[in-house]
Amino acid sequence: MKPNLSQKLLSLLLLLAMLTAALPAALGADGTNLYITGYTLTNAAGSSVGAINKGDTVNITVSIKDTSSPSTDVGTLDVTKLEDSFTGGSASVARTSEEGKPLVYAVTLTGLQYKGSGQSLRLQVGLPGSPDSYQTLELTITEAVVFDPSQIPPPPTP
Repeated sequence: MKPNLSQKLLSLLLLLAMLTAALPAALGADGTNLYITGYTLTNAAGSSVGAINKGDTVNITVSIKDTSSPSTDVGTLDVTKLEDSFTGGSASVARTSEEGKPLVYAVTLTGLQYKGSGQSLRLQVGLPGSPDSYQTLELTITEAVVFDPSQIPPPPTP
């Protein structure tokens, strides 16, 4: 028994539907290909910092692993610091993994000033001209000491 044309067409359409459903996941288009693997915290002199208080200025280097694109030139990445517990600063990106290995890079944020509220640092990372590539990453900076105005000693009485 030979399959007729309509059976062949139906089989082809079913195969295309299955491929279309599976393709985004196979290409990593689910938006979860960037992972924060750690961070370091330093002061302007490059020394480690154990605590950050309201108004302190620090440098934070965030290590990010990209599981989807080992050949991305990190010089083409668009990295933006979003509204969070820190203000100011500037960002630079440098590849830290070897060629051919999974892409790992360091985003160094210099001159960040701690607001005294919250402990979050938020970044948006992607490729210019490719809106689907952008992801928002958030991490908790545990060294940030949340400002508590009730801890301020009252002025001395005259």
